[in-house]
Amino acid sequence: MYNNKMSKENSSKQSTYKNKLEALIEFTKSVNMLGYDAVFDMFKQNLSSLIGVDRFSIFLLDEDNSNFFILVHDHAEKELDKLKFPIDKSPIMKESYNRMSGVLEDNFTESKYVTDIKRKKYKDNFAYCLPLRAGSKLFGVLNLNGNSQGFFDSDGLQFALLISEIVSISINNFIQLEEQKELASTDGLTGLLNLRSFYEQLNMEYERSIRFKNVLSCIIVDIDCFKEINDAYGHQVGNTVIRELAVRLTKQLRKVDTLARYGGEEFALLLPKTKSQSAMVVAERLRTNVALVPFETSAGPIKVTITLGISDTLMNGVDSSDQILVKADAALYKAKKEGRNKSGIDEE
Repeated sequence: MYNNKMSKENSSKQSTYKNKLEALIEFTKSVNMLGYDAVFDMFKQNLSSLIGVDRFSIFLLDEDNSNFFILVHDHAEKELDKLKFPIDKSPIMKESYNRMSGVLEDNFTESKYVTDIKRKKYKDNFAYCLPLRAGSKLFGVLNLNGNSQGFFDSDGLQFALLISEIVSISINNFIQLEEQKELASTDGLTGLLNLRSFYEQLNMEYERSIRFKNVLSCIIVDIDCFKEINDAYGHQVGNTVIRELAVRLTKQLRKVDTLARYGGEEFALLLPKTKSQSAMVVAERLRTNVALVPFETSAGPIKVTITLGISDTLMNGVDSSDQILVKADAALYKAKKEGRNKSGIDEE
């Protein structure tokens, strides 16, 4: 009788585990087919039930590896949606990070991991924190909380470890994909949009300006006598000037504006909902800021000036995204002929 009972229990346990593995296979297939947002929505809808815990949360590390920020969770509290805090504020997550292994606690309220932050909503003591990593690099943690479904056994913990590895692979793939996209769309020297990405943004902003009948301005910026800087001080100093100019231009623009490295010593700006006369005010502010404060370089302070050409979509002949660039280039050429270190609009 005892042996029959044990046999039935083992059979039931095997059947349950088989069902979980089948669900895991389907989950993994779906993860590999979905896009970024859809995957995290799938995590939110299915991860807790798949593992067998009450709640989960996934935190990633910021670029400095000094703070955790929430990626996705299925907790009831909405305040978790934008949660970010230093590593030291969560001892259990910090220990998982330092050990590079899972940290299990079945009596959390009496453990060393309790902090001064009291949460009234959840009273359970079960907590399992698993590292998310790619090789030896840890980039986040998976937190599992609550044991009302009886997850807390050796099979459940092994299953959770397997889940954490799948989640790690999925998130790491997305991180690498985003990094590759960023590298493909940005200029290596300045971190600004590169020329190809600028043209994509230009076409999009131009179509938007036509659709909503809003004016769009363009400014082309050129560093005056840049060849002389390179010849006198070397290309490393020239690169320093380009990088510093990128920083100064960025600080002077709105969030809705677009700034790109147009090529060599030239930059391009797009200013939505801005007429050329207002763009001239912006251009003059940029020009003055550059001219007044010398650029600090390894060769010492260097005085730099810029010339700017301005156009907008209201000008005669601007009937395409290309034409707004043609007009801005013409204005730049005219301003340079007139002596450089000035901003110009070609009204012809």
